[in-house]
Amino acid sequence: MTENIQQRQEQQADIQASLSAASSSTNAATQMAAQEEEKVYKNHKFLAQLRDSGLDEEFRADLGPLLAGAHVTASRRDDYERYIKWINENEAERELIRNTPGRHLRQRPTMQMIAQETHRRDDRQWTPPMTQDERGDHRNAMEAVTNFQSLAVEGRGIETVGTVQTSTEVTRQTDEEKSLKERVEGVYR
Repeated sequence: MTENIQQRQEQQADIQASLSAASSSTNAATQMAAQEEEKVYKNHKFLAQLRDSGLDEEFRADLGPLLAGAHVTASRRDDYERYIKWINENEAERELIRNTPGRHLRQRPTMQMIAQETHRRDDRQWTPPMTQDERGDHRNAMEAVTNFQSLAVEGRGIETVGTVQTSTEVTRQTDEEKSLKERVEGVYR
């Protein structure tokens, strides 16, 4: 009989240990989730960061409305992504062609000024041909524009902002519940 009691006590101790381990792992998971929510909560400038293309000022000035923040919060059909891809690639190639003079103009900067219609104008400066690095940078910038504008496809950008807003509200509510719980516990201690 004492053996049965000892076995039961051992079983209860094993059950208690497994419950304790499960409880500690649940607490750890809860703490990790709370930390993740806290990171989201602290990022109150998320929409502004999402609307920022991340390109240098030089490219922002040249690309202007292509980098408007409205592209992030717009909602377009799913074929818009393909459409802007081809439009932006075409625009990139056009800009490269405009800034790549032919063989005869490359050797004669004065003729290039005439071709650019800057020879009699004080308000416009002659632009030299693009270097190979500048050409690559321009192509990459237009690819970034395409990626930026693709946030409008099926409302991806606005959906992301909504998800972050929801997470922020849930976190605030949880924080308020915690502070209320702490106040109640303080009264009853």
